[in-house]
Amino acid sequence: MILEWNYEGNAELNCIEQFKKNRNFADDFFSPTLDLLPDEYLMKDIEKAANRIIKAIRDKKRIIIFGHDDLDGISSSYILYDFLEKMGSQYHYYYIPNRFKDNHGLQQNFIDLVVEKKIDLVITVDGGSSSFDAVEKLNELGVDVIITDHHIVPEKLPNAFAIVNPKQKDCSYPFDMLAGVGVIFMVIKVMCKILNIEMQKAYILWAAVGSWADKVPLNGVNRILVRNALDNWLEYEDESMEFFHYYYSINKSLFSKFNFMAFLTRILSNGRSDKGIHYAMELLISKINKKKFYDILMKEKIENEKKIEEVIKFCNKISVDKSQNYFIYYDENDEFQYNLIGLIASIISSKYRIPVLIFKKKKDQLLCEGRCTDGFNLVESFEYCKDDLIQFGGHFKAAGFVADINKIDDIASKFRSFVELKKENILKNKKINVDIVLENIQELGNCIYLFSDFIPFGIGNPEPKILVKSCLFSELSNLPKINISGNNDICLTKKYDFLLSFSNKNMLNIVDYRINE
Repeated sequence: MILEWNYEGNAELNCIEQFKKNRNFADDFFSPTLDLLPDEYLMKDIEKAANRIIKAIRDKKRIIIFGHDDLDGISSSYILYDFLEKMGSQYHYYYIPNRFKDNHGLQQNFIDLVVEKKIDLVITVDGGSSSFDAVEKLNELGVDVIITDHHIVPEKLPNAFAIVNPKQKDCSYPFDMLAGVGVIFMVIKVMCKILNIEMQKAYILWAAVGSWADKVPLNGVNRILVRNALDNWLEYEDESMEFFHYYYSINKSLFSKFNFMAFLTRILSNGRSDKGIHYAMELLISKINKKKFYDILMKEKIENEKKIEEVIKFCNKISVDKSQNYFIYYDENDEFQYNLIGLIASIISSKYRIPVLIFKKKKDQLLCEGRCTDGFNLVESFEYCKDDLIQFGGHFKAAGFVADINKIDDIASKFRSFVELKKENILKNKKINVDIVLENIQELGNCIYLFSDFIPFGIGNPEPKILVKSCLFSELSNLPKINISGNNDICLTKKYDFLLSFSNKNMLNIVDYRINE
């Protein structure tokens, strides 16, 4: 047992009542309808950005979308590209840099392409808030820049034509934890209102996929978007979705659709290429060659899943001092690709409930991915270290930075100092919150079929943790239509208290267990 269990048993409440009470759900959590979305006009600069894009379309100007090479950025780029096409734009392009070859943000090679294609308007999605110098260069060229982003904003903002980011201090939008695709979704929504046209319903679906993949909190606006996509999935008309359904069939159950969303994430997270081309984006916008790009993505997916298996094995073997309130690892032997270090940090952080930094060298720079759980804020920790960083950004539970490689010791030292300041919060979080306590194993079978109202699970709404008291492993594993994973070295003749994690309608994972005394 690594972590403490935190729970209160209440025999008077059934499993769902326990779950509601322990999660402190508001009534609207169970009816996340689209009419509960806040007024998107409250977002700073959104109307200004919407009108500028509409003007560019009407004036037949050249528009380029600058995206990010994760699924949030891909889905953001796709719905904006699709909208421009449906509005009759004749000259619109996209550019998605490859993080393994290109530095973060708008670089000179992108600016050169803007000049070459005689671009009039640049629209960033899922990024751009820290691209101060690049925006200055584009302004000098007479190119307008609209930034749509959701990351932490720096003190000095770019001099863009418009910046749509709910994290701006003077933004009135009441929910600032949107994914990048959620922000551009709202921009498109405003454009549709200005043009007095109906928005493509499929954009809700892609907003849901990108939001879930980016691990933003699945409450508030994000939950509304994701839940509506799941509830109405089969009603959306989208050529790419129809293509994917050929390879992965789904039914009306929420579990089936949720699993399909995970499938999409595993496929479309691949496809990085050169010169701004991304094969996942090519698949989505292609009319005739989807199979060609699908095959490329599938090949990469299989290769990456083998690497992920290696990462999981590595994380299981890695030595973490349980008395420490943080973990720092420097991949100086180049064991893993950059795109895997975030996964390493996530696995270790989730297991030990501590903030984790994974360092990797790229040329003369130090790259870092950090992950943490409740009780800590990575962005605040990087702010504490900012004098030694070139740039940083992300969310409070998932963030990264770039620094000079020679600063590694100074950064590690400052990070340890910040951890010490937050020690009390970290210690409070080194435990597992239990949602449901069952005294009788027979209650479990009925319990897990009642969770569909709580989907989707993710950050902000984690999978339910169920404590089943005093039972044999055989009693657990012999439940009809229930699959159990994580039996490890359990003795078959002893009774245990099992802490289980619910993931879907027929899968439970053993998170932890204790001999029942």
